[in-house]
Amino acid sequence: MPFVFPKIAGAFFVFADEPLYEVYTTAPRVFDDVSAMQDQHAAGFVLWVIGSLMVVAALGALFRRWYMEDRRIAAPPSLEIPADPRAVDLLFEVQGGWAALEQLVASVEQALPVNRTGTALAFGYRERAEDGDDDSAADEEMPSTQVILELYLALGAAAEAGIAQRIEADYAAYLGRLPRRRRAAVSRALAFRVVGYGSRVT
Repeated sequence: MPFVFPKIAGAFFVFADEPLYEVYTTAPRVFDDVSAMQDQHAAGFVLWVIGSLMVVAALGALFRRWYMEDRRIAAPPSLEIPADPRAVDLLFEVQGGWAALEQLVASVEQALPVNRTGTALAFGYRERAEDGDDDSAADEEMPSTQVILELYLALGAAAEAGIAQRIEADYAAYLGRLPRRRRAAVSRALAFRVVGYGSRVT
């Protein structure tokens, strides 16, 4: 209701045939070439416009709130990094290991469809033999255990393969931006794989 009052008053001012306040007809004019009726019509127009703007602003805020609420409800749930102390310890031992995991999870989020029913993340591990011939990361401490981020999907084989390719391409592009020695250490410390339910990387 407060939004309506300025518009009602503005309508009275605009459509009145004579000044609504008799004293205003004899009051001194600020501008000699503006009559009392012209001044009253201008005032009514301002009241009308301001009242309309208030309504538009209120409706805009209301619709924005509805839109944000709809987006919050429709947005797919975020995937959380599994709480696994062993993976945390192994990745923090390698410089850039945890940052690589966060980047990998972000790539997974972007590649997944809106409907994520049956989707989950888990950690797997693989023991790696020491490679004495690999001197590309001589200044880095090379991990002996590789952490594998496993993405469990309940989709068809073709869809799973497409998602895996997009994630692996993003991860490879991220690794490509790292310095050579760090890239070697991070790639040995963290890998990614799409697996089916009931499967496990050992």
